Amino acid sequence: MRLPLILVIALAGAAATAGSAALTWGTADWTDDLRGTLHTSATGSAASPALLPLAAATVAALGAVLAARGWLRQAVSAILALIGLTIGWVGVAGLRHAPLAVLLPPNRSTTPAGSTSISPGGPALAVIGGVLVLVAAAALIIQKTGRSAIGSRYERKPRAIQPGDPDLDLWKALDAHQDPTA
Repeated sequence: MRLPLILVIALAGAAATAGSAALTWGTADWTDDLRGTLHTSATGSAASPALLPLAAATVAALGAVLAARGWLRQAVSAILALIGLTIGWVGVAGLRHAPLAVLLPPNRSTTPAGSTSISPGGPALAVIGGVLVLVAAAALIIQKTGRSAIGSRYERKPRAIQPGDPDLDLWKALDAHQDPTA
């Protein structure tokens, strides 16, 4: 897989993760003696505050992948895989359990007025985002490490030393404390 395609897949995973943080993950209705019926809802960022930082970490890791090479690129790709696993785990936890901590009654005089409902769209989008990030990380790990980094074109490339090179002979004479012009 080519690097631009891998980057697009990982960025789509980060976007899906950030989008899942904005979606509603669950709702609950409560009855309060003073205020009447209360409707509470929990977005993904309220149910799991780690979603947006994980999406930002994905984008940051992609920048590091572009800047690094060799074993360092492989290490950053492994960290990206851990980020993808964490995003997927957060999504699965949201699918399995209602965001009850966020949907608890606002005070003690509140009684349940209806059932707590889970909206599976937000957690499922987080799982999709985690899978996309994990696929991109796996592709980066499998990829050859010989790819160049961002600033590699500015690095000095050693030139082949040829015997009898007049410039090389001048420098060797200077190193031997001799005057090459004499």
